[in-house]
Order: sequence, then C-alpha cells, then structure tokens
Amino acid sequence: VKGESITRYCDREKLNTTQRLELFIKVCKAIQHAHQKGVIHRDIKPGNILVTTTDRDEPQPKVIDFGIAKAATNEIHPAETLRTELGQVIGTPVYMSPEQASGSIAFHASSDIYSLGAILYCICCGQSPAEGFDGDIQGLKAFIIQQKWPHPRSVQPQCPQAIEAICLKAMSEKPRNRYAS
Repeated sequence: VKGESITRYCDREKLNTTQRLELFIKVCKAIQHAHQKGVIHRDIKPGNILVTTTDRDEPQPKVIDFGIAKAATNEIHPAETLRTELGQVIGTPVYMSPEQASGSIAFHASSDIYSLGAILYCICCGQSPAEGFDGDIQGLKAFIIQQKWPHPRSVQPQCPQAIEAICLKAMSEKPRNRYAS
C-alpha cells in the first residue's frame, strides 16, 4: 500500500487541528467497520495508518497490517485466534492498552479505542504519550499498566483542551471508562 504514516503526513502537509480531526474521523470509521465485522486490530499505530491522496487531492487513510488481528466473535474463543504463546505481549507497546500490555487475552474493541486515543494524542498534541521513554520493554509494559501517561500538553497552540480530554478518555486505564466505539 502506498502512502506515508498519518503523523508524517499531518506534519508534512502542516494540517491544522480541524484537518487532522477530519482525517482521524476516517481512521475511526475504518476501525469501527473492522469492529462491526468482528475484527480487533491489536496493533493500531501511526505506521499502520498510511495516508494517500485521492484524484481530488483529498487525504485518504488506509489501515494496514492486520497480521495480529483477533476475531471478536462469540463463535471463536479468543485464545484460538492467538498464534503466539499464551500471555505473550504482541503489538507496539507505546500504543497498546494496559490490558494488552499485561499479556491478557481478555481484551476487546476497547483496546483498539485506547490505541486510537494514543494516535489522536500524537497527531493533535505533536508527540507520543510516552515521549522520551528510554525503550526498555519491561519498563514500558509497567509504565502502561500503571497508567502513568503525562497529562497531554498541546504542542500545537490550536489544539483545544476538548481534544486533550478526548485523548484521556480514550486512554482510560479501565476499558469500561473508554468510548464504546
């Protein structure tokens, strides 16, 4: 799939907050479509959202790499969709939910919602929620599980506090406190 990561595209095109949100809404619709089809992506990150342009020069995001996706249907037991050792952490730690970081198989679409919140934080606040993290995976896992994200700081002056609040709700420690879809 041709394109560039959503963060690089937003920065290169110098999109304002409204334009970034319009692009992000398209990403949310794509993930919602996957959820309605019973698929949880489990590795939503900027590099798995590539942006191309249409014939009318409109940005079009493409969600890619469903390689570790999981069926979320009642007919298939969650453990049967895993191809890794039970309890193995799979995904990109900076964008994964606390329940996914813990190695639990008891996670649902709300884990993808968490990842979307982290990406919205990136594209509207200008940095990863774990900016400056030293890279130690076990430490990052504990960091995620203990929910020590910094309060979002708007790097872009036009990023409203309401957007920061949306990010925090989407990245709530408890799945029940996140958005339903």
